[in-house]
Parts: sequence; structure tokens; C-alpha cells
Amino acid sequence: MKESNETTVNMHKPFNFLQSIPGLCGVLIASVLGIPVKADQNVTGFLPALATEANATSDQNATGVQTKTTEVDAAKRFTDLRIRITHDPNDESKFKLDLILMPEEGPQKDTLDKYINDLIAPLTNKIESVVFWSPEVPHLKLNLKKDAKLEIPDRANENGTELESHEGLTVENINDRLNLDSILKVEGNVPNERPLENRAGSKNNLRSPSKDTFGIPTAVTFPFVLLWLVAGAIVFTVYFRFVNLRCFRLAIDVVRGKYSKPSDEGEVSHFQALTAALSGTVGLGNIAGVA
Repeated sequence: MKESNETTVNMHKPFNFLQSIPGLCGVLIASVLGIPVKADQNVTGFLPALATEANATSDQNATGVQTKTTEVDAAKRFTDLRIRITHDPNDESKFKLDLILMPEEGPQKDTLDKYINDLIAPLTNKIESVVFWSPEVPHLKLNLKKDAKLEIPDRANENGTELESHEGLTVENINDRLNLDSILKVEGNVPNERPLENRAGSKNNLRSPSKDTFGIPTAVTFPFVLLWLVAGAIVFTVYFRFVNLRCFRLAIDVVRGKYSKPSDEGEVSHFQALTAALSGTVGLGNIAGVA
């Protein structure tokens, strides 16, 4: 506290123009990059004010003082919460549950992309629910307790801040464990099987809430559209008497140009046509997968 008071007194010394040059450069750079800079109105010169604030933070971290936290209603940040499930490799019945808070997203600007997305999203959601419908499997459903509070650190991790970690959970003890020391609670009945593990190393490694509830499946499912694709492939294969197998050698000969003549019309060979079709199919598939 003594050092902090001395620093505050030194801040009110006469303004030195030469010492303020780096600060002026910093403010100019921040203004170009769009970084907001707040100056202390009670202090002569914004450079010492910024330096003092940085030093105070570093001294606090160096002394090992616990970071300050802000308590907010969990319901207000529910959509920013994520869950990670990790299976215990030594016990097939146990798993670990991590509750992670993602950084709060700022207000989105009204852009043309946002307007188009808001206009088409309801239609695409309906189509997705029909095309990618899948059989229902048991889910472990988690929700927030009534009047739950979040203690958010002032310096949260940009990749997510771990709020809770529960090891050794099973389908038998998860109710009691969460009721004891968690802001989460189990919704409905607990499934007989432990929830599926999140895909490690994937950008989807964290599960987001859906309809104000975390739903973690306990079994692998598949979209119904896959069944239609497989059924269509089987029907056409049988109808055309396994042409994909019978004429495979012929297809190779055609691509090699065995039946081509220099006098044939056109500028694209069979092989070039095949590669163009493949590149279009694979390219669109990659774009759809990334999107």
C-alpha cells in the first residue's frame, strides 16, 4: 500500500513533455487500431496513468494475490457456458465433467450478412431438422440451479475459463455430486449409460447448450439421410445390374483415352472431364464441411 500511495503522489508532479512522447505515440497507434484508451482525469498525463495501472496489476499477480472475481447471474451468461466430458481410461463407468465459461461476445453490428442470416435461418433450421433427423437416444440433461451465480475472474482466458471440474462421476453419483458443489443440476432421469466423450482435438470439443439445456447423448446415432443415400445406392446398383462393377475396366479405358481419336470434336479429354468433375465435387464437399 505504501508503494501505491507514493506512486499516486508522484503522478501529480509537473508534466514533462519529453516523458509524454511515448504515450502520445501509444495513443495514436491505439486510435488507428481502434483500441479504446481511458485516461485518468485526476492525473496529469495519461502515460504515467497507464503505466501505474499496469504496474499495479503485475505487482498483484507477482505477490500471488487471488484474482478478483465478479458475481453475476448464471442465467445471463448461460449461452456462454460449455461442457467437456472426458472418460476415465481405467474405469468404464467413470467420467469427468468440466464447466467452462467462454468470453462474452460483444453486440453484433447490423450488417447485410447478419440481416440475410436472420432472414434465412428459420427456414434452414426447419430443413435441417427434416433432412438430418436422427433416431432419439438417451441424453444426460443438465441445467442451471435456480438463482445460480457465476464468479467470473476479471482476467478471463480468451479460450475459455474453467469454472468447475468434477472427476470420478458415474451415473449413480452424478445427482448427489452436482447437488453438493455445482451450479448445475440433472434434468429428468439419469440414463443407464455414461455420456459420450467429447471429440478431443476438435473445434467442437466443447458442448454448447441447446434450448436452455445441456444434452449429452449416451449412444452414437446417425442422420436418417444416410439411410436414404445407402438405400438409393443399393437400388440403382441392382437395377442397372451392378454396372459399377461390370464396367469398371471399361471406365478406366475410356479415361485413359483408348477410344479417343485426334479427329474427335471438343477440347477437353475424358481424363480432364473426370478431374474437373472430381474437383468440383470434392471442393464443394470441403466447403460444406467447413461451413
